[in-house]
Amino acid sequence: MLPERSHLRRVTRVAHERVDAAFGNFALATPKGYSSFLQAHDIALAWVAGSSIVEVGPLRGHIAADLADQGQRPWNIPFVGPRTRGHGLGVGYVLAGSHFGAQLLVRDVLRGMPNAPRVICGRMS
Repeated sequence: MLPERSHLRRVTRVAHERVDAAFGNFALATPKGYSSFLQAHDIALAWVAGSSIVEVGPLRGHIAADLADQGQRPWNIPFVGPRTRGHGLGVGYVLAGSHFGAQLLVRDVLRGMPNAPRVICGRMS
């Protein structure tokens, strides 16, 4: 493992654990749990959207499409928090690394709703 990656993993471990705890409690195999997960994810991405470091517009579009498939729209609740370059880089690191965890989430979603998650599941796998 690269020394930079090891350092990032070490200094962001607690933050990763908080994200895992916050997003790990959704019942992804149910329509309500999956849509709640998508809503929460979109709210978090709203913060990132204000950063010039990471482009999340396409991902938010995928989330909106999955919600539309369930007859819902994003809540559009802005996330209020600091927007520094350091925070943006941290978010970019988390998003880049989330691809691996997303594969596990897709498995849970598809177990309960094999036909519902059209776009996000394709993007996350």
